[in-house]
Amino acid sequence: MHSLWSDDPAAAKRQLRQQIGQLRGRMTEAGRLPVQRSLDALLGQLLDALRPRSVFCYLSTAREVDTHSLIDGLVAAGITVLVPRLMDRTIMIATAFPGWSGLVPGALGILSPSSTTAFHSSIDAVLVPGLAFSTRGARLGYGAGYYDRWLAGHSETARIGLCFEFQIVRDLPVASHDEPLDYLVTDQRLHVCPLRST
Repeated sequence: MHSLWSDDPAAAKRQLRQQIGQLRGRMTEAGRLPVQRSLDALLGQLLDALRPRSVFCYLSTAREVDTHSLIDGLVAAGITVLVPRLMDRTIMIATAFPGWSGLVPGALGILSPSSTTAFHSSIDAVLVPGLAFSTRGARLGYGAGYYDRWLAGHSETARIGLCFEFQIVRDLPVASHDEPLDYLVTDQRLHVCPLRST
C-alpha cells in the first residue's frame, strides 16, 4: 500500500495521480495478462453473487483494467450492458451498448456511443474506473467528477471499483461531493467497503 497524504491534499492528489499513472505505464502486456485473468475471476464471483440484470460499464483505455472481454461476456449472458456517453463538461449518461462497431472515439479519446438517449430504468451495478482507491471505499478519479455526479443520482446501484492491487492506498481524503463505492475488485482480492454502510 502507498501513503502520500500531507498537509496539502491537492498536491498529494497530483502526486498520487502521477505515481499511479507511472506504475500503470510500466505494466507490460505479458505481465498484465495473468493479473487481468485473476481480476476477471474475482469480478465474476461478485457478479454471480449480485446477479445483476443491468450493468453500467466503463469502456477501458489501454492502461486501465480491461473491460472489453467482460462486456462481451455480459452481452452473451443476456445482461443489459450500458456504457458512458459524455454530454458536456459535467454530464455523463448511461446509454445502451451498441456493439463495438457502434462506438467511435469521443471526448478525451475514449470510445463512446453516438446515442444521446439515457437508460431510464434502474441499473443494478456500475463498474467504476479510477486512479486510486482506499479499502474504505474512497476513490480518486481523473479530476472531472463525471462518476461522482452520476453516482449521486443513482444511490440504488451497486458500485464496484476495478483496479490493480497497486492502486490501493492506505487513505484518501473524502470531500462532501465524493461518492463512495460498495466493492473493490483487484487482481488479489474482492473487498466489501464500509463507507456506504456507516
